[in-house]
Amino acid sequence: MVADTSPGIDERATWARIALVLLFAALVSRLVYLQILQHRLYLEAADENRIRALVRPAPRGIIRDREGRIVAENRAIYAVEATLGMTSNRADTLAELIAVSAGVDREFLRRRLQEAVVQDPNPLGRRLPRPVRIVGDAKLPLVALVEEHATKLPEIDVRIKAKRYYRYGSLAGHAIGYLGEIRRDELHLPWAVGRYGPGELVGRSGAERRYEMLLRGRDGVRVVEVDSHGREVRLLPNEEHRDPVPGMDVFLTLDLDLQLLADSLLADRAGAIVALNPRDGDVLVLVSKPDYDLNLFGRGEISSSDWATIRDDPKTPMLHRAIAGLYPPASTWKLVMSALAFESGIIDRSTEFPAACTGGYQFGRRFFRCWFWGGHGQTDPLEAFERSCDVFYYQLVQRFQLDPLMSGARDLGFASKTGIDIPGEKSGELPSTEWYDEHFGPKGWSRGILLNLSIGQGEILVTPLQIASFFGAVAAGGELAMPHLLKRAASADNRGVEKVPTISTRRLDLAQETLAILEEALLRAVEGRKGTGEKAAVPGIEVGGKTGTAENPHGETHAWFVGVAPIGAPEIVAACIVEEGGHGGATAAPIVGRILRQYFEKS
Repeated sequence: MVADTSPGIDERATWARIALVLLFAALVSRLVYLQILQHRLYLEAADENRIRALVRPAPRGIIRDREGRIVAENRAIYAVEATLGMTSNRADTLAELIAVSAGVDREFLRRRLQEAVVQDPNPLGRRLPRPVRIVGDAKLPLVALVEEHATKLPEIDVRIKAKRYYRYGSLAGHAIGYLGEIRRDELHLPWAVGRYGPGELVGRSGAERRYEMLLRGRDGVRVVEVDSHGREVRLLPNEEHRDPVPGMDVFLTLDLDLQLLADSLLADRAGAIVALNPRDGDVLVLVSKPDYDLNLFGRGEISSSDWATIRDDPKTPMLHRAIAGLYPPASTWKLVMSALAFESGIIDRSTEFPAACTGGYQFGRRFFRCWFWGGHGQTDPLEAFERSCDVFYYQLVQRFQLDPLMSGARDLGFASKTGIDIPGEKSGELPSTEWYDEHFGPKGWSRGILLNLSIGQGEILVTPLQIASFFGAVAAGGELAMPHLLKRAASADNRGVEKVPTISTRRLDLAQETLAILEEALLRAVEGRKGTGEKAAVPGIEVGGKTGTAENPHGETHAWFVGVAPIGAPEIVAACIVEEGGHGGATAAPIVGRILRQYFEKS
């Protein structure tokens, strides 16, 4: 039989060979693509599955008072973390599995797990998966669930972490501050890159925020190989590993004994107490009421119900009244008026004004009352200060023009921040001709406004810290020291002590003769026979000070007292304001007196 060699068979064979060649070429191309062009991508994906960079968090530094007593520390908790690679699509599945046992909103978990997929370089600069905290302070049922289903949840781990614990709850809460989770938009800021990952904690207020870089320390890292169930197999010997460096302990200037006393004296009343050393600016007491328990923020997150309670409280517990509460200074302002009047030569020690105090003063069509309706009679400047005679200051202020008067007050430190080293301070307010023209029109106000300003009422607003700093500077010979909370910082083993930077001071533009008269006036207001601040007296100690009773359009008057001791060699100045507390001499002066007594008994 003759073989069939028709052209159709040869053509089919040729096409078959071409197809085989093309298929082989496609396979070779795919291998080249996978093995060469995409080698790095798949190597990284393989590394994601078998290599993990385990961050070893640095213990946060302890916060202590000036004597080393702990006020903020760390306590162990269980934290649930997720380690997902860049190619993982398990976020939704895991959120569904965990949500019920965690008692956490499913959508919140899904977002948190998605954050774990988005990887930034870990502390060693490698783009390896970095654990992200999805549930802090996990309860035992969730811990048990994760451990029980470890083989089904290789991306999920339970680790022992630290949460912040504040030993005294709300005590000095505004000064100490609290922690919160770092925000996504903050992760890319220069101070956060390479130091923080999603879900990690950062100082949000007070000293926790201001001294974050001292307290934070530096995280360590271990690069390990894991099996298909996410269990650690071995430490990779050729990788770079780093031990964590604990944060530094921060010693505050606060005196815990005085802080506890001041807190108890203000109790559940709204207001603030500030005490500091006028010589060096050390803040000894910083109380703001109402307050809140710092431990609500201890794990870096606060429940929605707790936050709503704080946020919606009409008494605004989040407001740090000691440094950001703005109040009319009332008769404490008479020290400012006296300083400017003596310094400018408007008055001297023997000055008397034509109108004696009969309980008030007629100015134009208006009768301005003195706080003592029975009248003080004829007074000189020191007696007027001792007895807090409003009528004397009504007449004194008429020798000033508004803008030069307010300019002089600015030179003494008002309407500007003191510079205390925690965030949130307010600068206070002083009015001007321009301000009154803008708010009332050029013809809508008169010089009668000055009479209110002369006794610290009206549009003058100060913080308790400002008024305390000014009184302290007067008693300290005119030296105004910047208030501060940081005493020193030291490593946990007390090596490498970092001392507080040199405290800046400036001198008030007041002559020594003026300062001497002001000191005498302060002393007479407490120790004098008719002094309004007699309830702040301390046996054996020369105490100076000034009462104040600030008008309050929303209720009873606010009670003020500022005291400094001992006159001549001051060690402590304390300012107290009690909102709706009535008369300063009856309410605030005894509080300051108790603080001063404890200070001198202790020292």
